[in-house]
Amino acid sequence: MRYFVNLETIKMFADVAGDPNPIHQNEAVAKEMGLQGPIAHGMFVYSYLLQCLDAWLIEFNKDKSHCWGVVETKCRFHQYVLIGEEYEASLEIADQKEDQIKINLNFNNLKGERLTNVVAILKHR
Repeated sequence: MRYFVNLETIKMFADVAGDPNPIHQNEAVAKEMGLQGPIAHGMFVYSYLLQCLDAWLIEFNKDKSHCWGVVETKCRFHQYVLIGEEYEASLEIADQKEDQIKINLNFNNLKGERLTNVVAILKHR
């Protein structure tokens, strides 16, 4: 799934999250801090990947005798996400047992470099 990270959405997220750090909205400040430009909040990217997982789970649970639900997630930020660029989110089942499923979600730049990784553990509800 491709996703374009735009400044308007980041500004809304900053307001809701209560995080007015200017590296997320102001190009001059971001560059002064050694960045290429404003960057997305890590929690914004994490939230986006969890939204992708939620949409996948809705489809995965259709027509099943029992539902799977998220019991644990772990997130690792590898590199920052520049605002004004397009990215690719992917989801794969890493391991599946009778009572547990391990999911890997990645947020990559279009060069294929992993920027953020979420590992989710699912169990029957």
